[in-house]
Amino acid sequence: MKKSGFDSIYPFATENVSGYFEKLNLLGKSILTVGSSLDQLFNAVICGATEITVFDINPNVRDYFEWKKRMLKKCKRQNFVKYLLRNLKEDLVFSSDVMDIDKIYASNNYLQNDASYEKLIALLESTSIQFIEGDIFKTHLSQKFDCIVFSNVLQYLNYFFQKSEIEIYKEILYLVSRWEKCLNKNGVLQLLYLYSYSYEDLYKQDHALICYNLRKIVSHLHPYSLDIEWVSGFHEKHDAIVTYTRK
Repeated sequence: MKKSGFDSIYPFATENVSGYFEKLNLLGKSILTVGSSLDQLFNAVICGATEITVFDINPNVRDYFEWKKRMLKKCKRQNFVKYLLRNLKEDLVFSSDVMDIDKIYASNNYLQNDASYEKLIALLESTSIQFIEGDIFKTHLSQKFDCIVFSNVLQYLNYFFQKSEIEIYKEILYLVSRWEKCLNKNGVLQLLYLYSYSYEDLYKQDHALICYNLRKIVSHLHPYSLDIEWVSGFHEKHDAIVTYTRK
């Protein structure tokens, strides 16, 4: 996968993180998650994960984590989002793809009330957190996790893999077959986050983004069995997550 295009930082996640992290049962668990906005990390802390590994191709994620953590301590919850967006770290490049402020608060457990905000600040000092820079399609890890979160990374497959549709399905199969080895028994891999995805979309064919052609993905991933769950969407009524559980 090309590294170009993943050097910019998302100030905040653009998905309903709290909506699907609550479904992952992270209490007392170990998790590997992509970084970028760090909201996946922060929500994992609030959901009770005790060991968190941030795995990202972006070399700036750790720097952003240290800075965002300082901003958490510096600001009151009610002012945090506005203050951060107005004072983005000057030596980092940020994506312009940002939800409105109300949606940012609604989509993150740690921002929804003062108790959660203060809890996050306290737990960040005691939770085991490590950072690994790498490409999910190339880097091999020997560690095992109870949960692996890829967020919406796979929606960029069309752009970063200049291959045929069939070849991209093979890349997804290879990804699942390799990363499921890093799951503990009953561990969960969150493979896809699908924006504005309804039950009716399951029956549609030939979406412009290959990762939205879920029926084709399921057929190409045999014998791996996938599950889908819906969460509240911010652009339309529903978003969805697709997961694989190692039995």
